[in-house]
Amino acid sequence: KYENPKLKRTLHNVTLNSGGAQINSLPAYAQYQANMRTIPEFGNDQVTALLQSVVDELNKREGFKLELEVIADMPPVESNPESDLIKVIHENSHESNLELICLPGTTDTAQLRRRNKTMDIAMYGPGNFNVIHKIDEHIEVDQYLQFIETFKRIIPAYLK
Repeated sequence: KYENPKLKRTLHNVTLNSGGAQINSLPAYAQYQANMRTIPEFGNDQVTALLQSVVDELNKREGFKLELEVIADMPPVESNPESDLIKVIHENSHESNLELICLPGTTDTAQLRRRNKTMDIAMYGPGNFNVIHKIDEHIEVDQYLQFIETFKRIIPAYLK
């Protein structure tokens, strides 16, 4: 029921599951791992509390012995489109038609922002969003080299 104007709704995928020893018996143990992209309107702490309440409720039933373990806690990060960093990127990029977009992924910016709430943040670099985390994820060599030159302009301009 929660939605963000840019990020839309929370994304959730069960990406790994394992359990059992053979096809004709119930497993004594099973494990599911999921990946979730939260939104500020219903953040990580709220999602964790909700999931823990479901686990607690199920564990009241006979035969249930579930555990919830959060192995990565990366909150959503929103960049200020008027920040000095984004202005410098626009002024020094080799790309003339830069568009600010919203991605449902996460990066180390989540951890950096935890330490410094006012830090300028931008995800900018080479690559194709259509192949991120796919089997054939790659970056073209020419694009990589071009971005090195672009970053040589952006970094000193931003640090002035």
